[in-house]
Amino acid sequence: MKFLANKKLAARTGIVTTVITLAGMLLLWLTVSTNDASTVKNDITNQMTDAVESRAAIINEYVASAEEYMSAFALGSEVRELLLNPDDPALTETAQQYTTDFANVKGIFEGAKDDRRCGPDPGRDRGGQPGRGCDSE
Repeated sequence: MKFLANKKLAARTGIVTTVITLAGMLLLWLTVSTNDASTVKNDITNQMTDAVESRAAIINEYVASAEEYMSAFALGSEVRELLLNPDDPALTETAQQYTTDFANVKGIFEGAKDDRRCGPDPGRDRGGQPGRGCDSE
């Protein structure tokens, strides 16, 4: 009988030890899983924030540059003269030529025929492929 009592006690001890071990492992898994998920989320958030900030800096630089170009364009005597006499066809032609020349130098006016996106052949792109050229816009 004593052997049977020791066997029952051993079984109970084994079951309690197993339950405690499983509970500890479950708690450890939950803790590690939560921490890992939080760390990954923070890393992704930081990477996305950095990407957005770098893109915003590029856009801000582009806008500042475009503003400088537009200010330089607006300060041209051709523009000022045309604003003073908007009905004069000679001044309109001079201002149009100034606009075209300025666009060719600065490459910022989308409506100009000699856009930077155009290849040497207006029916082809810069890679020489048929498609969207200057005339097809």
